[in-house]
Amino acid sequence: GKPPKREGVKLINLEKPQSSKDVDLEEVVKTLAKVVKEISYKLAREEKGIGQGSQ
Repeated sequence: GKPPKREGVKLINLEKPQSSKDVDLEEVVKTLAKVVKEISYKLAREEKGIGQGSQ
């Protein structure tokens, strides 16, 4: 027969995101913001380096 434990885990997994959607979204936004800042900083450094011809 099918193990009922998996069904219970599925229900828990489905319930968790719904109750913590706001927290997850905030974490995702913060992570994306950090990544964007890092990328923009690196691009700015690369552009300055290419402009100076130091690389």
